[in-house]
Amino acid sequence: VLLAMKLFSGQLVPGVRQSVEDMLVQTANLLAEAAAGEAASGKLEAHRIGALFQAYRQRQFEAHIYGVVKNDPDLRVYLTDARGIVVFDSLGVATGENYSRWLDVSRTLKGGYGARTTLENPYDPSSVVMYVAAPVRIGGTIAGVLSVGKPARSFQTFIDLAKAETRRAALGLFGLAMLIALAFSWW
Repeated sequence: VLLAMKLFSGQLVPGVRQSVEDMLVQTANLLAEAAAGEAASGKLEAHRIGALFQAYRQRQFEAHIYGVVKNDPDLRVYLTDARGIVVFDSLGVATGENYSRWLDVSRTLKGGYGARTTLENPYDPSSVVMYVAAPVRIGGTIAGVLSVGKPARSFQTFIDLAKAETRRAALGLFGLAMLIALAFSWW
């Protein structure tokens, strides 16, 4: 029972991260299409995406997801041009910076799958953010990269809850197995 719990717990964190990465892939590709549509002139601009994210940041919501209350928008999105220069950052801190060396941007600009996990604060291990990028194509050419990031702390609560529930269930099953073993031993 305890071995099964350990094996399950070992698969839990990667499973949650895979689910989050899948959601980020979908979101990045959807927003990349929006960015490509906005770039009809052939130049990447972020007026509509900027307005969208301003509204997103101000949005008030309260979702109860498996006992966890979610009420804060936590996605980060940035858009780079074909050289990897940030033309839009939903946090407003990186516009104009060169992100061509970040794996999510560099791999996507080369036509591959770009993703990375980064510590936002090197002194805080809980500041991990997962990023997934999608190419922004204009006329079949990669004109830039749209990258979506999600802080790991936003889904760590779900991991912690699942681990605690697994631990409780395993201890209950272990106790039941011990009672059955004692009953057979007594019999």
